[in-house]
Amino acid sequence: MLLVKQQKVQRHESTCICGEHAEFRYGTRDFFIGTRKITVQNIPHFYCSRCNKAYYDSNLPVDKLLRYAYLNNMDEIDWNNKERYI
Repeated sequence: MLLVKQQKVQRHESTCICGEHAEFRYGTRDFFIGTRKITVQNIPHFYCSRCNKAYYDSNLPVDKLLRYAYLNNMDEIDWNNKERYI
């Protein structure tokens, strides 16, 4: 049996739950774990201007990056440097 590594292809289009087109962006987003705010810079996300909401691809390891930042008492972390942390 030949095992093939799963390809991780990043989507560049998405539809919001409201039905509108969600635009692909890179930007800074704030996440809250309890009362603690962790800012992630340069994170890829989809943004719906109608709902004013950001959505993330389920393949992104956002939770792992936030866990690292939380456990290391970091208030800010850069997505572009995620290989250093996770």
